[in-house]
Amino acid sequence: TVAIARCELGAEILPSQAPTLVVTTSAAGTWSSPVAPGTYIVAATSPGFLPGSLPKLVVGEGEQRGGLDLVLEAGGTLVKGTVSDVGGGPIGGARITVRTREDFSLSGHADLVALTAADGTYQMTVRDGDYRIAASHDDYTKLGKSIDVKGKPLTVDFTLVPGGSIKGKVVARDSGKPVAGAWIDVQGKRNRSFGVGKAVSDDDGNFTLHSLESGAISLTAAGFGYASSSPTVVELGVGEQVDGITILVDRAFTIAGTVVDKRDPKKGISGILIGGFSLASQQVAIAHEPSDKDG
Repeated sequence: TVAIARCELGAEILPSQAPTLVVTTSAAGTWSSPVAPGTYIVAATSPGFLPGSLPKLVVGEGEQRGGLDLVLEAGGTLVKGTVSDVGGGPIGGARITVRTREDFSLSGHADLVALTAADGTYQMTVRDGDYRIAASHDDYTKLGKSIDVKGKPLTVDFTLVPGGSIKGKVVARDSGKPVAGAWIDVQGKRNRSFGVGKAVSDDDGNFTLHSLESGAISLTAAGFGYASSSPTVVELGVGEQVDGITILVDRAFTIAGTVVDKRDPKKGISGILIGGFSLASQQVAIAHEPSDKDG
């Protein structure tokens, strides 16, 4: 299993807009995947082998990168388990993600990934050490645990709670028209961390949010020239699906610019994600895409 993780500013606070891509190698060990411009870390796992990874690589707009070969050595300690629904029954197609404690940073990390089979089981081998392991699925809330791998096979099971969903539309207050390309941010009482960019509105302003915990969910949106001046609060039950929510946005400021090479200010740099944070308002602002071919 090959995991292609974004590794740049905002990778930790924009996991939904910079998701780790997962592909499975062919019988010959080959793999390929389309990616958006950006900075990535590629890692591979296979039962019975130590994980392997490649150095960070930057992919520019329209660029093709080949020869990204990984060589895995036999060995490692087995981590296995089952992912089940809280009401009983296995969950197939769930994603198991493992990271070392040292990998947590705002600039990204390597992900070690396994997918559950139809019977909810998974397995991977890793080096001994302290890890954070998490199970996720679009229809359930995410669950993470800390584990310590010390040379003996380890069983880590997960029981997931059905996640709620919210469907709605982002609308400009001054014109009543839908706002396309707006990022929907989520914050709940049970999880105070920012959920920046959990969804993006389509051309008609529509959006869908998955895997939400129950409780009061505060939604804000920001698109080109518009942003929420106050949150829209939705009360959500366990596994509940709510439709018809409208997020009103008001006129707002936009920041734009160019990323250049310090050694040659006339040379733009592509694939760089820009972001900012206000200590006063606790606002996070992240560019919707990395810099283009001109920077």
